[in-house]
Amino acid sequence: MLALNVGDVRKKAYIQLVEKKTGKSKKIPINSKLKSMFARFTYKRDEDEPLFLSVYQNRLNRVAAYTIIKVACESNRHRSSCRNTYNAQDFWISSLSKI
Repeated sequence: MLALNVGDVRKKAYIQLVEKKTGKSKKIPINSKLKSMFARFTYKRDEDEPLFLSVYQNRLNRVAAYTIIKVACESNRHRSSCRNTYNAQDFWISSLSKI
């Protein structure tokens, strides 16, 4: 996910990821709510610009994404409800770092 560019999600019906090791392709559907969020998030941005940027306007890396999710979950009042989300996010970040 962190390797995605704006053009990979703008006006698309799905996100396509290709695993580096095996070359397998995976399609993740984009629902209508997410499409409208991507439209606002990518407004006035170039197609080849990274989708997720750091504060220094560079591509967000795996460690920074992990830290953002961890801090968000720690500041959440309902930590038990965030625990499952955090574990899922941790799983996805570790899995996608291999792609």
